[in-house]
Amino acid sequence: MSTTSDRSSVISNQYRLCRKDTSSLLSPTSYLKRKTASRFTLIELLVVIAIIAILAAMLLPALNKARDRAKSIQCTGNLKTFGYAVLSYCDTYQDFMPRSTGYDVEGYFYWQLAFAALKLVNAPVPNDKSISAIFLCPSDPMTRTRDGYSVWNTYRGTTYGMNRYLSVNYSSLGTSSAGYIGRKITRAQWPSKTCSIGDKWVPPALPTADVQADLRARNYIPGERHSNNWNYTTLDGSVKSQKGYACRGNTYDYGDELWAPTYWK
Repeated sequence: MSTTSDRSSVISNQYRLCRKDTSSLLSPTSYLKRKTASRFTLIELLVVIAIIAILAAMLLPALNKARDRAKSIQCTGNLKTFGYAVLSYCDTYQDFMPRSTGYDVEGYFYWQLAFAALKLVNAPVPNDKSISAIFLCPSDPMTRTRDGYSVWNTYRGTTYGMNRYLSVNYSSLGTSSAGYIGRKITRAQWPSKTCSIGDKWVPPALPTADVQADLRARNYIPGERHSNNWNYTTLDGSVKSQKGYACRGNTYDYGDELWAPTYWK
């Protein structure tokens, strides 16, 4: 008797479960409505895309600014190394300051190669195939060179130049090797103001400028590539960033403390 009752109870429970499961099923029409309602409409999709575009437009300038700032910091690190190299040179050669060209160090003529050969910077001597990062400003695309010039006569070879008036007579002569005069750093009048080495480029204002290894204001050579600023190290070894520079385009570009280490005549 109890067995028959148990079987009836099981059948009843199965029936109720079956009815419950069946009641949860959707009709084809209801299923399609729910599936359609879960999708994005075209307008909603366009709104999402527009929001993403707006956010990207807001964030990209900030990201680019941060990236440029990081490159400028790396550039100032390079120049800090060059500032110490200039002081080390002066210490080695009885206080006489270096010059941009005219060296005869293992046959090397330019200051960049001479500094590497003299171990004033911890880098191999650059050549047409291999240039250490210390000689290259990370903000410089290094895409412009001048036809007929070697890599060391263009700003692609090195993106830093030396102040041509450290050891050259104050004049408008075109080459640093002309009018060489030895000046001692101990006689510098404005060591915290006078540039020794800084950013240089072939300037957009004067695309035919002969930059070589010099840095001078007459030919717009200081490279204002850091958000229109240029970085440079001074004779006391400090590094600065400046918008613009004295004597821009001036034939007598030595007429300011930025370029002349001593009083001009």
